Amino acid sequence: MIRKNKSRLFKLCSLGGIALITLGISSCKNEAQVTNNVEITNNDETDFKDESSKQYEIFKLAQQAGYDRSYEEWLETIRGESAYEIYCKYYPNYNENEEQWIEDLINGKLYKESTSHIDSISETGQFEYATYAADSYILTSYSGKDRYIQIPAYYNDFKVSVIGPGSFLSNKTIDEVVLSDNINEIQENAFYESSIRSVVFGNGLVKMGAESFYKCQNITSVVLPSGIQEIGSSCFSNCSGLNSIIFPNSLQKIEMCCFYNCKKLKEINIPDSVTSIGNSCFNLCSSLSKITLGKGLTIIGNQVFEGCGVEHLIIPKNVIELSNRSFYSCTNLESIQIEKGLEIIGDNVFAQCSKLKTINLPSSLKKIGSGVFASNKILLNIDYDGTIEQWGLISKDSNWLQNSSISTIVCKDGTITI
Repeated sequence: MIRKNKSRLFKLCSLGGIALITLGISSCKNEAQVTNNVEITNNDETDFKDESSKQYEIFKLAQQAGYDRSYEEWLETIRGESAYEIYCKYYPNYNENEEQWIEDLINGKLYKESTSHIDSISETGQFEYATYAADSYILTSYSGKDRYIQIPAYYNDFKVSVIGPGSFLSNKTIDEVVLSDNINEIQENAFYESSIRSVVFGNGLVKMGAESFYKCQNITSVVLPSGIQEIGSSCFSNCSGLNSIIFPNSLQKIEMCCFYNCKKLKEINIPDSVTSIGNSCFNLCSSLSKITLGKGLTIIGNQVFEGCGVEHLIIPKNVIELSNRSFYSCTNLESIQIEKGLEIIGDNVFAQCSKLKTINLPSSLKKIGSGVFASNKILLNIDYDGTIEQWGLISKDSNWLQNSSISTIVCKDGTITI
């Protein structure tokens, strides 16, 4: 899953007079200070309330990682359930009894034992950088085996602002990545065909390059951050597990093939800020049953929604052109409502839409291409919002009715029999 909200919860354990706290924080710099040195302290009331105590230091680390409750609630939490029970819940392969567990804890053996049962979340790998601008760096590669990675916000006291081409290309270990607000661009092929499941985007992200998440088949949902303006070509193409995407109102451009062949994607809501959707953008998204088009869109490109599962469609008045095959072979499509403003319908736009029953064409229409309704056997009538005279002025390809069953055009002032 790709999301904007922070993740990685805390694992809290307490037992009688001992407190063990293991913070499961993705790549937190201070994590080793907590987990590599198991801290055993007496839980007397004075020690807990003292803000210079180790408990308070750990509480502050927890806040940095996203814990949003009070210090008092934190103290109550770590005094709760049996530490041994919680530990066994997280590490089911630990087979010793509670007495042995306490001994292992005291003798420092517990951490070593646990590392064989959990995924590494510390940064054991190496990042490589290159100068990108006078005051920033680009991340060029990563050489580790970690599953959970936090991209550093700074290197040599300068911002890390870009994830470079192919930085995590074909990485089959990576599971979750956290981006800082300093990252403003993810360049082409950055996570191409990787095993990534989740990305926590920073609020500084403006642009995602071509194929940056191409064929990342473990991704199930995407929530893009507010501020992003452009998604590059084939960015999420062939992400076979992707079932949801949320676009922010800052988005302006979605390039060609961006979500090509995302067969589990169910619904999209294009915000009013988007002015351009590239060719084949949602081509072969066969589960895409609900499409909402924004008010900023003027042209729907070639094959944009070809082969989608949409059932009912509204084309808003700002759209002036439906390009070739833009809704070709949408075999579940039953009804189309087109608001006044559309001027051009390209070739084969609604061809092979075998369930299409009703459609209206606006009086603003000026041109109809070839085979627009080809092989549509259910659609018998077209409702036209203009007059018979206006219908006659529309430029129509000689094959616009090719292999269709349309027999009448119902105009405002009468009916035309074809």
